Amino acid sequence: MLTGKIHATTWSDDRAQSSCGGQIYLVGGAVRDQLLGLPVTERDWVVVGSTPEQMRRAGFRLADPDFPVFLHPATGEEYALARRETHTMAGYRGFALDINPQITLQQDLSRRDLTINAIAQDATGRLTDPYQGQRDLLSRRLRHVTPAFSEDPVRVLRTARFAARFGHLGFAVVPETLHLMHLMVAANDYELTSERIRHEMQQALRCTQPWHFFALLAQVGVQPVADIPETVQTEALAALRRVCARTADPDIRFVAYALHCLQLDRPLHSTLTRRTKRLLAQARSAWSQLIRLSSNTTPATICSFLQRLRAWHADGPYAAIMLVLQAHQQHVPLLAQIQTAQAAAAQVRSDIIRAQGLQGTALGQALHTHRQAAITAIWRD
Repeated sequence: MLTGKIHATTWSDDRAQSSCGGQIYLVGGAVRDQLLGLPVTERDWVVVGSTPEQMRRAGFRLADPDFPVFLHPATGEEYALARRETHTMAGYRGFALDINPQITLQQDLSRRDLTINAIAQDATGRLTDPYQGQRDLLSRRLRHVTPAFSEDPVRVLRTARFAARFGHLGFAVVPETLHLMHLMVAANDYELTSERIRHEMQQALRCTQPWHFFALLAQVGVQPVADIPETVQTEALAALRRVCARTADPDIRFVAYALHCLQLDRPLHSTLTRRTKRLLAQARSAWSQLIRLSSNTTPATICSFLQRLRAWHADGPYAAIMLVLQAHQQHVPLLAQIQTAQAAAAQVRSDIIRAQGLQGTALGQALHTHRQAAITAIWRD
């Protein structure tokens, strides 16, 4: 059963809505999430039977000069005129829009990606669901609305993101939609900007089960994810699952996934945030150091390892890198030893040593010496 209840949304006292000249419906994610019993974080609206001129007279502001979306004068929420889209050229920007006021709600819903996102609610709470979205919510299925799904390559990424978002509820992509995604990827119609890829990936990494995002992209052949060897992919996805249990930080999650996936570097480089790039480089360097450390483990080498990760500084990468390394479940005893050493060395009081009048390089050397001594004091062969 669907756990949520649809509530009537009253806006009869909203002067802007009542004067826009059309019929207004709540659409998309807000309706879907209500039905699933999930919190509604944002609302999108569609206006049937209105024109840009009527929307402006009612006080709405055009959000994009090339797109019929208006912002409510008080709430800032988006109100889109009902529209039809005609695919005119390759890529996700190649669409001609028709926004004449004769376009019906069903025609507008037909251009949406998945059936669970193609449900509308009117002011009384009544649902319009021409593509059986409620049925697919009940069956936990991600299904495309019409074959027009294939005209927009972004929908491959969006579907993978929804798989990540709703994976914990048991949602899965149906075979016919998977097949369509395969065909889209094979057609190589992927003129996606770095910003769009970054947006979808960052959104997926914030989901409860982001490993579904990468697994699905690999399954349908999206490069560069599909280039990762199967054994590496399996370990990367497992590491991502483990790190997700310990942090919601999307950058750390991505680094845990990408640590050994060198195939991602050049193709995805421009889509990564500056922090992600830095953490990934630091994690790979730490992994190489860890391998060397495993054959030469002494208080001195462990202290140097910790020093490189600025393990005693609040703004250092130590905590994040340790989460990544631990997620791969290799060198487990050594990592535990490093954590014990870090805790011991963290007890060294820098303020006491600084009070001795040391500064600059001399202060740094003294701190290093005292920290190494603290590690030596608890050392066990």
